[in-house]
Amino acid sequence: MSQQTEYPDPEERIATTLIECRTELEAIAETETRFGERAQNALDWLAAYDGGETDG
Repeated sequence: MSQQTEYPDPEERIATTLIECRTELEAIAETETRFGERAQNALDWLAAYDGGETDG
């Protein structure tokens, strides 16, 4: 018998990773760098995910 490995939902993995680095993302989002907007987008996605508003 083979043992099937359960993989977490991809969105859940992304959310977990973003939560782990939320402080850093918030600091980057406040900057005027080219990554500031991307960091803010990640935070916005995470807020929608936490609120149950995912697009997937």
